[in-house]
Amino acid sequence: MYDRPEAYDIVFDIDTEAECDFLEAIHRRHGGSSGRRVLEPACGTGRLLRALTRRGWETTGFDHSEGMLGYARETNRSLAEPIHLEKARFDAFAFEGRFDLAHCLISSIQHVKSEEEAAGHLRLMADHLESGGLYVLALHLVDRPELIVESETFHAERDGVSVTCVLGGEEPDPVNRRQRIHARLHVEKADGARQRHESSWWFRTWTLEQFMSLLAGEPRFELVALHDYGLDPDLHYELEDDLVDLIVVLRRR
Repeated sequence: MYDRPEAYDIVFDIDTEAECDFLEAIHRRHGGSSGRRVLEPACGTGRLLRALTRRGWETTGFDHSEGMLGYARETNRSLAEPIHLEKARFDAFAFEGRFDLAHCLISSIQHVKSEEEAAGHLRLMADHLESGGLYVLALHLVDRPELIVESETFHAERDGVSVTCVLGGEEPDPVNRRQRIHARLHVEKADGARQRHESSWWFRTWTLEQFMSLLAGEPRFELVALHDYGLDPDLHYELEDDLVDLIVVLRRR
């Protein structure tokens, strides 16, 4: 899937404006930094950064995929204010200045390969945020395997190109803390040509207890809100609630 950036961008763009609305509402509600600089790890095709740029944010993103970054750079050319894009890993990046908001949605953090990489990522994110700056981070928990959806289907069309994506996950491996994810992309172009692509990758898994232990390792962050993938800034959760899809709002002390 990640080597098909145009199809990826089309099918996941359906929630872009809702995600930006959510991020801005969270920043207004919980942010203690008044600037408008935003950083996105694992920015992919840059769809969220493009939308935030149009809303007046100064945007920076990084990704480890050359294909995704190539697409992001190409689409970046249409913007009045360009996005700053770099190739980097979760635990190895450096940018000048500090940011007021950062986000890593649709479970992208689960691409890390180890707890050490995840901890290194949080340290660097704390380094790069202003005091009062927010990091909005989303992931799937595995506390309740029976609540995990076996597969999800997404569909979208743009400029005569129709894309359907089917995402599914195997049963998580609690010993090695990983889960195999599969994706099938069905693409139909305006001329009727059809393509099908299949791919798979490993996600790192966390229970709520494991994830809270990870957060405790970076004391510069405080947890200020919990949400789910419904993207409703007015719908809050507690740590005791049964959540599978979790969005945590972290504030830099």
